[in-house]
Amino acid sequence: DFRRLWTVRINAAVRQYGINYSTFIHKCKDLGIELNRKSLAHLASHDEGAFNQIVDCVLQSLKNA
Repeated sequence: DFRRLWTVRINAAVRQYGINYSTFIHKCKDLGIELNRKSLAHLASHDEGAFNQIVDCVLQSLKNA
């Protein structure tokens, strides 16, 4: 149940940037960002600055692809 909640939180946070959950998770793995879903969901809801930096890295990677 918690994994589903983490997925929903991450998805809601990354949708604001125009990307979907699966693309975000895939690019995080490609970039070597080794945070689990629980940590990413926590950052998305409690530390927007840190989460935004991760999203920016993912978006940069998508632009360069």
